[in-house]
Amino acid sequence: MTLCLRLHGCLVLVAALTAYAAQAQAQTQSQVAYKAGKVHISAQFKADRRACARLVGNAREVCFEEAKAQKKTTQARLEFGSTGIPAVEYRVSQAIAEADYVVARQRCMAQAGNARHVCIKQAKAIETHAMVDARSTRKIIEIQQDAKQKKGDALYAVATKKCDALAAEGRHLCIAAAKAQFGKS
Repeated sequence: MTLCLRLHGCLVLVAALTAYAAQAQAQTQSQVAYKAGKVHISAQFKADRRACARLVGNAREVCFEEAKAQKKTTQARLEFGSTGIPAVEYRVSQAIAEADYVVARQRCMAQAGNARHVCIKQAKAIETHAMVDARSTRKIIEIQQDAKQKKGDALYAVATKKCDALAAEGRHLCIAAAKAQFGKS
């Protein structure tokens, strides 16, 4: 019997250590992928800038702005992919909108007079539209997360109320099961 308990305890310990090692390895791989992504972004940016150096005039400036925009948006996407935090998604959308505006504005510089002013206003309007969409999306995500939390709390309250009808030992087991089901501590 004691050997069985010791063996069971050892198996639980081995399982816990294995799970911890797997989590640490996944985290390390994630960090390695993140660093590799940053190196790739930097190398791509340098290559894009070298390609732009061959151009002249406004085409060169537009090319430089496109290279910077590509770097900025790729870095934002990498950051979001490595964290997975919804608030970072807003920053990704924001970076894309700002980068698109800068490129569009530089393209407008090839025009003259009123056409240039109209082009710049249009670029700014498109950026504003994208920023509003990004803020709206962020608010929707926040509202959905809040609603999910409130629904879970309500269901947990119902589950614990059902436990009140049970005897002492059964009640403790029922409450423990409800806590486990709804992620309460």
